[in-house]
Amino acid sequence: AASSVLRDALVISVGRSMAAAAGVTQKLVFVGREEGKLVELRQMASSGFDPPVLVFFQDQERADDAFYELSRDGVRCDVVHAGRPAAEREAAIRRFRAGEVWMLLATEVIARGIDFKAVRTVVNFDLPRSTSEYVHRIGRTGRAGRTGTAITLFTENDFALLRPIANVARISGADVPDWMLTLAKPSNRTRAAVPKRRAVSKARDQERYQQREARRAEQARRFAKRARRTAAAASAASSAGAKA
Repeated sequence: AASSVLRDALVISVGRSMAAAAGVTQKLVFVGREEGKLVELRQMASSGFDPPVLVFFQDQERADDAFYELSRDGVRCDVVHAGRPAAEREAAIRRFRAGEVWMLLATEVIARGIDFKAVRTVVNFDLPRSTSEYVHRIGRTGRAGRTGTAITLFTENDFALLRPIANVARISGADVPDWMLTLAKPSNRTRAAVPKRRAVSKARDQERYQQREARRAEQARRFAKRARRTAAAASAASSAGAKA
């Protein structure tokens, strides 16, 4: 009788299974538009962040874009995803573990099977699609009694995925605004739509960026032309004075 009861028993877990480790400080940071996420990463890198830092992305393209921009800024970073050869991924991971690389950019899929023991900061550049994925990501820091920080960057495009993440953060003791907990619960359809909205927003941001760069290039061209004219006029005046 006892064995049949145990065999048919329903086990209900009540507690903090979806909470992060006690030593992890969680922050949810609104960054405006999609381009604000890269701005925030740059500010972290320039203002003195606490390495090693592990940054999660939804896909290879977004990870590569961030890697290119941060590398151009001189940030000691590298990127790992399925699109890179295994030897390059392994070399990047070795450098990260050795402290030669301070910031490792990674996709969720490729990072799942890799053990990182001393990560101090985790950044969700893109929101995870489930609470279990969120807990798994931020669980990369604050291990073995250490403290750590988990920073999640979000825009209005991410609101559809934000509420479950905010709930986990609140359960773990983080200071979470009440409005985040009243957002609509994400459905499978809204979860699937988030990457598309991010892509559209990114395309718009890139278009704005290209327009700004074109204006700057035009201004630089005009300035250079004006400078050449000024120099030519000065040279002509100097020559005339010498002849006189």
